[in-house]
Amino acid sequence: MSEDIYRLSEGVFSVPVEGESVVLAMGSEKYFGVRGAMRHLLEGLGEGLSLDAMVADTCARYAVTPEVARQDLEAMLPKLIAAGIVERAA
Repeated sequence: MSEDIYRLSEGVFSVPVEGESVVLAMGSEKYFGVRGAMRHLLEGLGEGLSLDAMVADTCARYAVTPEVARQDLEAMLPKLIAAGIVERAA
């Protein structure tokens, strides 16, 4: 069974600004300031990533266990999808 791939939604733009990124969702006209792990996550979603790849990348960059990274990502992804920032690609 293939795992879902997540990517930035169409019309979402990210601009680096002084150590963080400002993310704008044109469809909802909402914007967010993100930094740290979330900034790296959103940068990687430009090409599309599976949850497993996001967990591995987060663990490689930060001192976090795979279980905690997965739990945090599983909590955050629905919020990003609801805000129109991220979508399932597959």
